[in-house]
Amino acid sequence: MIISLKLINYRNIPSAEIELSPHLNIIFGENGVGKSNLLESAYICGFGRSFRGKSQQLVKFDSDFARVDARNPQHECIQLVFIPDGERNILFNNKKMPKISQLLGKFPITYVGPHQVMAVAGSPVERRELLDSHISQFDREYLGNLRNYIRCVHQRNAALRGVSQNDVAGGMILIDSWDEKIALNGASIIRARMKFIAELAPICSEIFSAISGNDDKNIELQYKCSVAENPSIENLEQYYLEQLKLRRNQDFKLFQTTIGPHRDDIKIKLDGLPARNFASWGQVRMIALALYLSSARIVSERIGRTPTILLDDALAELDPKRAQTVLKIAPEIGQIMVATPHPSHIINENNLKIFKFNEPGKIIESK
Repeated sequence: MIISLKLINYRNIPSAEIELSPHLNIIFGENGVGKSNLLESAYICGFGRSFRGKSQQLVKFDSDFARVDARNPQHECIQLVFIPDGERNILFNNKKMPKISQLLGKFPITYVGPHQVMAVAGSPVERRELLDSHISQFDREYLGNLRNYIRCVHQRNAALRGVSQNDVAGGMILIDSWDEKIALNGASIIRARMKFIAELAPICSEIFSAISGNDDKNIELQYKCSVAENPSIENLEQYYLEQLKLRRNQDFKLFQTTIGPHRDDIKIKLDGLPARNFASWGQVRMIALALYLSSARIVSERIGRTPTILLDDALAELDPKRAQTVLKIAPEIGQIMVATPHPSHIINENNLKIFKFNEPGKIIESK
């Protein structure tokens, strides 16, 4: 949870300082005024980076630096300073934080934007990101395995190209060494993801029923593993290693590692049928919201901290009744910051704060 947020020279916001409600915060204003920028600054407090990508210019035009300060209920404070060339400094409790990974879980964050709200019908990349971004906030071992795995896959792909073009010495022995590391880290990632999904499924179904108002609908989640049809097998590492060797000729042709967690997905079913093919447009969006809200709940339970859930125009295509239902049940899971241009999303709640952009970069508290 974020108690307060202070911005200086952040994108189009020259200066802003707000005290947030621990329950529901609505950021209201026309498109292009800075609502998503405000949510992005909160996201950066949790991950040390933008949800828009690494190459983003966060410093306001003609400024020498940008700064984001935040506090949480644990009396911890974070200060992030960015300069135009991309360099950043992170201070946590007034001490420099050498690794961004140390920040994960201090300000737990769940972000649901335009791409995430299409996670059910969209690309597997979004669903893998959902798993990785949430598990990494409470499982440091998972984060380490994931980073090692990604590095090893990149190295193996380079070795596949180099060996096939006789540019790299070592031949098959070199590929074998990368296979062993990939199988070890990859198997650990698969097991952690499967455990998370098993915990996620019943919570997701419960939240979907609450949003949709239909108790008869059931959500099923299943990990779609590219390595093994039954990834629960006891000797997954050895099986993984064998599958890498069986795929080697194909991988040499493509210069790509064609199996592993970087190719896996989540099967999502609604009443036994694939949601992406048979669910209505509205149901797809409600399932996606349920996925992210249930993921936030698991993070909260694992680390014992209230997450900040960022809804970046994520309610835009829900009917007003269901949008308001989301805003009533979501604060039971975490602190909510919702950016919207629609007054219909504003509800009457005692624990509500409304922040309005009267003009680009200028925010005021209106309630």
